[in-house]
Amino acid sequence: MPEPEISVVMPTGGRRDLRGPLDAVERALVGQRGELVVAIDAGAAEDAAAAIAGDVAARGHRSVRAAVPGASATRNAGWRATAAPVVLFVDDDVRLDPTAIAAHAAAHREGDRTLATIGRLRWPPWRRTTPFELWVEDALQFGFHEIPADGRTRWWHLFTCDCAVRREPLEAIGGLDELRFPFGYEDLDLGLRLDREVGGLAVRLLADGGAIHDTRMTLGEWRQRIRRIARAERSWQAAHPDVATVLGPRFERVGRDQTPRSGPLAGRLARWLPEATPGIGPWLHERARVWWEHDLAARFREEWARLEGDGG
Repeated sequence: MPEPEISVVMPTGGRRDLRGPLDAVERALVGQRGELVVAIDAGAAEDAAAAIAGDVAARGHRSVRAAVPGASATRNAGWRATAAPVVLFVDDDVRLDPTAIAAHAAAHREGDRTLATIGRLRWPPWRRTTPFELWVEDALQFGFHEIPADGRTRWWHLFTCDCAVRREPLEAIGGLDELRFPFGYEDLDLGLRLDREVGGLAVRLLADGGAIHDTRMTLGEWRQRIRRIARAERSWQAAHPDVATVLGPRFERVGRDQTPRSGPLAGRLARWLPEATPGIGPWLHERARVWWEHDLAARFREEWARLEGDGG
């Protein structure tokens, strides 16, 4: 059997049904010299971890268990269990397009160590995407809309949800930082350290490398997540004092503006009233977006202040 040219690593916390994502990877592997390794978080429940390992083995693939909890440690356990010269990270809520693995593999065949490739994520077509999901995707999570039309960008757009990198520079920097960035800002940190290792990381968005992001996002969930992001940005500030932070200054500016009193109502109504509704639609959705920004900014600043008070 020929050696794989690309290793797909899917980290999982053990809380999701992996059938859809695994099916998608298997479809995309058809005709490719590739392998799949599922990496299971050390914090996953034992019964869930055993069930995942059994299902993966029944499909003819391998699984590994991380030694310590965290997204970074789990990804590291995964790629270190593989051997291909290219590592493709795919999150456990991502369903790769049938062309994705072929696209990543083809882009890396020249062996350019300065290259990393990413795929654009799309919301599931079988359900209605909420206005909050559309907003948070661009405003806080990915920012695919910022990438130029030619798909060429830099390290700050390295998203490991659907991302292929060369093994050699990944090994050279020791993989993801499990201690300072166990979960949150680990992608940014990885991108920056790869950039410094190779003398300028060229990140390319592949037209055929995309996937469906099969998850739900809510304001309630993001209220918790934004606090974790605040903690991660503090770690970033300590680890990379020469690189400016983004959300802290942005949310400080937001805090100087008045919070729209109609925001909570607009946020609820926006879910049911389309933005294209004549007259009130555009105003209502803009009001909702402003309020979501204010709401999350306040919680970010609150967590930041708490960390400063604790000396963290």
